[in-house]
Amino acid sequence: MPFDVPRRKTIHLRRGLHFAATMAPVLMSDLALSIRGVKKRFGDHVVLDGADLDVERGQTCVVLGQSGSGKTVLLKILIGLLPADEGVVEIDGEPVIHGDDARLAELRKKLGILFQAGALFDSLSVRDNIAFPLRERTKLSEKEIAQKVERALSLVRLAGHGHKFPGELSGGMQKRAAFARAVVLEPKFLLLDEPTAGLDPTTTELITDELVAVKTTLGSTTLAITYNLQSAFRMADTIALLHQGRIVAHGPPNTFKRDPHPAVQRFLKDWNEREDAAAAAPAQRVTSAPGP
Repeated sequence: MPFDVPRRKTIHLRRGLHFAATMAPVLMSDLALSIRGVKKRFGDHVVLDGADLDVERGQTCVVLGQSGSGKTVLLKILIGLLPADEGVVEIDGEPVIHGDDARLAELRKKLGILFQAGALFDSLSVRDNIAFPLRERTKLSEKEIAQKVERALSLVRLAGHGHKFPGELSGGMQKRAAFARAVVLEPKFLLLDEPTAGLDPTTTELITDELVAVKTTLGSTTLAITYNLQSAFRMADTIALLHQGRIVAHGPPNTFKRDPHPAVQRFLKDWNEREDAAAAAPAQRVTSAPGP
């Protein structure tokens, strides 16, 4: 069954290789994140080959791509963990300069980052995991920290679980705890690395809806990278596809679905085939089961 895209509001369309507009062009002052001509190679392997991407203030942009397409590399360059070989990256109008530790430290105070594996500290309780950035980056009292932690736990529906350790939580609960830590400082920007990776479909839907709800509450600009099309269409204002080192399409979900670029249509086709196969698998097992 072809993937059905939910209706979303129509905004202007920007693309890496072609451009169309349904509204006035975006002013530079409206751009929260800007990536221009970014290139990155590891030895002879070219990962990024002139990637361009803009994210408007307050919007959620989801970057899709096959495994190994360079999505995580792009995110690491954005937060200064990896240097770009060429190109310019800006967050909130400030250039990201790899190696400038003082500037990066200030810039990262604006960021809430959800890593793919969660990156929770196993030896700390969930409550102390969430409190960690507050203790490291602020001068709040323990009472104030406790209040913020409880609010973050409530936002991700983990109230009452703060005393537990990560190993005592399910995979979905660990992901929600990591997200609570990412948002506890109420950041201007949320960067999400495969936020639903490894989760079952029901938990993926739950996590995605919580990401949307918390992002709406905070009003943060969000960049999420994923391979999960279902999750992308639920959370995105715009969707971009990273293919062969470049953003080959970028626009609102309904427009993205109709984009004629062969890589977009192949991605959509592959996703639909995987979903159809997954849906048919249980029925096939029942059909092939021996009779009484």
